[in-house]
Amino acid sequence: MKAKSSLSLVGLFILLTGCHVSSRAAVEGTGGRTAYNQTLQKTTNEQMLMNLVRLRFVDFPFFLDVNAITTQFSMGTRIQPYIPIPGFSEDNPASIGGEFSWFNTPTISYTPLQGQTFAVQLFRPIDLLVIQQLIYAGWDIDRVFRVCIQSIDDIPNAINASGPTPDFEPEYERFILFVNLLRYFQQRSLLKVSIQLNDKDAHFKGKGFEITFPAKSDEAKELAKYAKSAELEDEFYTYKVEIGFNKDRNVGIMPRSLMACMYYLSLAVEVPPGHECKCPITHTEEGGIFDWKSVIGDLLSIKYSKKKPENAFAAIEYKGNWFYIHEHDLQSKRTFVLLLQLYNLQSSSAAPNAPLLTLPLR
Repeated sequence: MKAKSSLSLVGLFILLTGCHVSSRAAVEGTGGRTAYNQTLQKTTNEQMLMNLVRLRFVDFPFFLDVNAITTQFSMGTRIQPYIPIPGFSEDNPASIGGEFSWFNTPTISYTPLQGQTFAVQLFRPIDLLVIQQLIYAGWDIDRVFRVCIQSIDDIPNAINASGPTPDFEPEYERFILFVNLLRYFQQRSLLKVSIQLNDKDAHFKGKGFEITFPAKSDEAKELAKYAKSAELEDEFYTYKVEIGFNKDRNVGIMPRSLMACMYYLSLAVEVPPGHECKCPITHTEEGGIFDWKSVIGDLLSIKYSKKKPENAFAAIEYKGNWFYIHEHDLQSKRTFVLLLQLYNLQSSSAAPNAPLLTLPLR
């Protein structure tokens, strides 16, 4: 009688717990919010890395955004008596058993980002107000300027790298020296960057930069040599530069588009031996092969491996090789995260005009 009572209590417990899924198990388990968050972050990194590699191999980039995720949790139980054949067991001839199951059924909707609206977002120059916001958010000005700006006055920043891989080496040395000096003053909280607002063009809120830095130092005198139009007043230099042509009919500041930023950073992809014919080669003036590490090697490095790499921040397989950013390469990770933030800022207003792909997962 006692055994029968215990079995009844066990069966009742299983039935009661099988009516619902624990909210803690649903939210914190392997199918919970954190798991989805980590997976989406990982695949977002991989998608951007894939598109940089595609550009290096003269392929067209493609973006697929997650539009929605829904999931259903369910739990099932079953109780079934088991009666052994008499003569084969000396124990209690009757026993009871149960089955327990837990299901997580997600449905993910993807949106292919394409069409005119999205293309305009990719190819439209980055607004100077966005660049200023990144600097105010704590990003180092030299990294932001090197990625986002292709020229200031007569100082080019590898202008021919804003599109498909150029045939000949770029001019970039003076720009790097210029932004390194800006970084010097930024690190000491001596640099002020403001935006001249634009009332004429609705697409661009910022029409120019106004950069101010103290004058009493050798670094200030050196910076003023690059910022030729800087004016000295009250022991401060003020450097004003606008988008488009200035009064001398020279281009003031020319920001890159998001696509141009991607083309520029795609040159950080190392080309595996035997794949040179699939990637354009840039030549030096002497006819040799130009090494793009001298331009962006300290910003971003995307390496390759025949096997799936360990300790990778992001890794994708493409054309028989693995391309990856190493987990310990902090400079590359920072630049890559900056590119992702630019992507979110630049493409967030693009309305999708393609059908949703809804995929139930089992």
